[in-house]
Order: sequence, then C-alpha cells, then structure tokens
Amino acid sequence: MSGQLSFVSGSLAEGTFNTALAEALKQRRHHWRTDDEAVVSERSDVILGEPALRPDIVIQPARGNPVALEIEIDSDPIPDASGRIGLVTKRYGRRLQTAIAVRAPAEVRGWQDHAEARRMLNESRGGARASSWSMR
Repeated sequence: MSGQLSFVSGSLAEGTFNTALAEALKQRRHHWRTDDEAVVSERSDVILGEPALRPDIVIQPARGNPVALEIEIDSDPIPDASGRIGLVTKRYGRRLQTAIAVRAPAEVRGWQDHAEARRMLNESRGGARASSWSMR
C-alpha cells in the first residue's frame, strides 16, 4: 500500500483515507498483518468478472467470508456498499455477503496527508472518535 501524499483541492483525498484505513485495519489481526492480500484497498483487480470495479476496501481472509467496506467522506456510502453484495472475489472465489457502509466525518479532509491519516486511525482503538462516525 502506497505511502504517498494525495490531495484534492488542498484536502485529503478519499483514496488516501481508504488506504490509511486499510492499513489500520490490517494491524488489528495477526493473520491480516502476515497476509498481503487479506486487506486490500483501492484496487480494481479483486472482483471476479469486474475488472474496472474498484471497491474501497476488501477484507478477504484465508478462512471466512470476504467483506467489502465502502467509505464516503461526509456523504452517503450505502448505494456503493449495496452494490457490492453478491459479487465474487477473485482471490478465493467467495461471494461478498457483507458490505459495510462507512460515512467518515468531513473533518478527515483536514488531515494533512497519508501519514497523518494513518497516525490518527492507528492511535484510536476504534479508528476514530465514535461520536463523529456513522456506520450502517
């Protein structure tokens, strides 16, 4: 996962946030830390038969079902998340039965770069202040 800076109009780009979140999630489980493909973000090569589709984050463990995370900064992630249900991952040929819609607060756009996003997400056990996150 890239550690390069990514800005849109002077603010943190969603893709940069997604990559930092995937890296923070990867640190939560030993098996995810030791498997480079267990948690991937911003990749278009993970869904079978959909080469152009780029889910924000896909958790695809060796054991268990894959999960897609669709993240929007201060907008509705539900349509994208709903669209991931039923798709099949290339890695193990397993169907996505779960998709999580994450609405990140607008304040994350104020984070300076990938390094700050990664630090902020790693410092909090929950990934961010619970009061400012909306997950459905």
